Amino acid sequence: MNAMGTLPLPDRCFAMDCAGSLLVVGTAERNAVIVDLSTNPLQAARPITATTLKMQTRAICCFPDGSGYAVGSVEGRASVQHIDPLKSGNNFAFKCHRDAATSYGVNCIRFHPKYAITFATAGSDGVVAFWDKESRQRLEYLPSVNSPISAISFSRDGSLLAYAISYDWSGGHEQYNANAKNSVMIHRLTESEVRPRPTPSSAYTRRRP
Repeated sequence: MNAMGTLPLPDRCFAMDCAGSLLVVGTAERNAVIVDLSTNPLQAARPITATTLKMQTRAICCFPDGSGYAVGSVEGRASVQHIDPLKSGNNFAFKCHRDAATSYGVNCIRFHPKYAITFATAGSDGVVAFWDKESRQRLEYLPSVNSPISAISFSRDGSLLAYAISYDWSGGHEQYNANAKNSVMIHRLTESEVRPRPTPSSAYTRRRP
C-alpha cells in the first residue's frame, strides 16, 4: 500500500488529533504543526511554533468545532490554544495532574461530545479530571486507581467514559511490573461531572483529590 501523501515534520511525532479540517501534530521540542486539511493537507498552514508549555508534549486533542486544541505535557500541565489570532487572549495554561511533591504526565485529553466545552484529562497519577474550558474550572475528578491511566474516550452520546489502566513507562523500566494487569474500565457519567458551569472564573481551581 502506498501513501497518498507525506507531510514533513520538524521532528519526532509524539501526539496528534484532528477535528473537521483541523489537524494538529505535536512533535519533539514542543512544536505544534497546524494543518488545514481542506486546503493543503501536505503542508503546515502557518509557521511552526512551540506550545506554551515548558516540557515535552504528550497529548493533543482538537476542539470539536475545529477552532483550537488542548495540549498536555509530561509535567502535569495542559494548555488551551485557539487557532484564530484574534482569540489568543483566551489561550491559557493550567496545572492538572500534580500533587504537592510530584508532577505526573498528562497521557490523554478528550472533549465531551455533548458539552463541547467540557474536556477530560487522564494522567500517570491514575486520575481522570473533568474541566470546563470556558469558565476555566475543574468540574470533578475520579479517584485515583493507583496506576497510570494511558487512554480515555467518551461514548458517542457522552453518557459513558472508557479508560485504560496500564503502565505508561513514565517511571522507566525500573517501575515496570510484568505481573500487572492491563484493564479497560467503563464509568457511567453524571451531569455534575461533565455539565459546564455558568459562572466564569479567572483560573482553574486547584482542588486535589
